[in-house]
Amino acid sequence: MKWRNSYAVVAGCAAVSLTSFNAQAQSAFTGFYGQVSTGYESNQLGSQSDAGRVTPYAKTDTNNTGPSQTFGGAPLVLGAGYYWQANDKWLIGLGADYSALSQTSSSIPLTASNAPGSTFIAPGETLTINGASMQLSNRFNLFITPGYAIDKDKLVYVKAGPL
Repeated sequence: MKWRNSYAVVAGCAAVSLTSFNAQAQSAFTGFYGQVSTGYESNQLGSQSDAGRVTPYAKTDTNNTGPSQTFGGAPLVLGAGYYWQANDKWLIGLGADYSALSQTSSSIPLTASNAPGSTFIAPGETLTINGASMQLSNRFNLFITPGYAIDKDKLVYVKAGPL
């Protein structure tokens, strides 16, 4: 659902740009672009803390904790955008990226203890669950890219968006 909304924003901006025109000299960088990129990403997952319940059973509430994790890999990022010319050298771009590959953490041990009033785990004991993992997938990024055309073959830009 989020991808469709992001796509609609980019498509809407592109449609508006097609209806406008510019009387200045056209930069070689003005217009639509697409990209496929990769690199290395490092994801940091803070320590986990949540509550659980075995349903439909009464008094099965647990407090669960897990350690922090750092994991990463090589993403496959697909992007598209559009550059508008602000003046002879400056451009303003709007774009969207989609990370096509998922990143999965290594195995994480989770520790469960009784919540107040629960009798699910023997009093004074904890339950350790091995083999849990976290997965990041379907990540989107909307961004603005102000750019400066050094010459007809070189563009310097800054990619700014939410973290």
